[in-house]
Amino acid sequence: MKETWLLKAQKVISKIEHRFSFEEFQVLLSSEQQAEVVFANDLIIALRNEFNTLTNEDNFTRAVIYRSAASSVERFVTETGITNKSQPRVPFGLVARDFLRKYEKFLVTNGGINNKTKARRPVGPTTVAFYMNAIKKMVNEAIKAKIINRDDYPFGNDGYRPPRGNNTKKALPTETLTALFSYSGKFPRRNYALDIWKFSYFCGGMNMADLARLRWRNVDMNQRQISFVRRKTRTNKANAGAGITLSMLPEAIDIIVKWAQPSTDQNEFIFPELNQQMDEKAVHKAIFNLTQRVNRMLTLILKELGIQAKIRTYEARHNYATTLARAQVPLAFISQRLGHSSLKTTEQYLGSFEYEQTQKYLSALIPTKQEI
Repeated sequence: MKETWLLKAQKVISKIEHRFSFEEFQVLLSSEQQAEVVFANDLIIALRNEFNTLTNEDNFTRAVIYRSAASSVERFVTETGITNKSQPRVPFGLVARDFLRKYEKFLVTNGGINNKTKARRPVGPTTVAFYMNAIKKMVNEAIKAKIINRDDYPFGNDGYRPPRGNNTKKALPTETLTALFSYSGKFPRRNYALDIWKFSYFCGGMNMADLARLRWRNVDMNQRQISFVRRKTRTNKANAGAGITLSMLPEAIDIIVKWAQPSTDQNEFIFPELNQQMDEKAVHKAIFNLTQRVNRMLTLILKELGIQAKIRTYEARHNYATTLARAQVPLAFISQRLGHSSLKTTEQYLGSFEYEQTQKYLSALIPTKQEI
């Protein structure tokens, strides 16, 4: 029997284990509605629906992968004549081993598009792996929805095997971090973007969704503390209501003082990205735009500094964990600051160590002559 709106609301309220807020109620109710959406027998539509779901969850990094995968699959099937251009469709019955192999060949040959010039380009192995994993997830969902049989699963030992992507951690070398922290440019937009990234870095790699949603009630300027619930885990039943409280460095306080919207209203947002009149759709769009803008400004700053590196908002979290690990900070402390429930999760955030430190550790393999 289909649930009434009252039953849905009661179900959502039962999941809120801490103080009730209409904001969280709206997020959880939206999740309940999304769960009821009928799964489409079309790979392109499924990928785009997943993009919408991830966007609503503020998981913009993964969302972009699904949107790009949908666009590339559409280019593949229309340019190779698998489907017509006016109404491109890819029923899951078509997603077989040979289909995936031809799609990979299409990608690595000239299946990508340069965002600036719109020129065609080959796609690297990491991006291919991202797209294939997105498709794999949609195929698994199609099996759950009984659209295709488990026997038709196109991946695995006897099926298609995606290439291994480059899983190198995204930690910046110490000298690059030093250059960024010493930067003071003449363009306010770049300075603001860098300060937003630095604030995220200081606060355990806080993602843009959490950072933009910070309100004055989340911050105690006297105690130099900040408390919040991560958006990424707040709909997870195991972690619902599990808040994070962090001590803030003076540098993080300075960033708030420099860029904050002063207000006596504790419900007002700290940073000038959101306002209380925005609905959830407008909030998602604003956070997405903030993420893209910060990434774009970081690229320009690195170019201005003459540094050959790539940095994005999500890498603040990897750099936070790795920088503390390089300083030999206990893993348990790093894990607690990141809000992780297990040390194994924290280990996945730790990047590779620099050459000099690696050599120092490896030197222990060489026995030294003991003094008598």
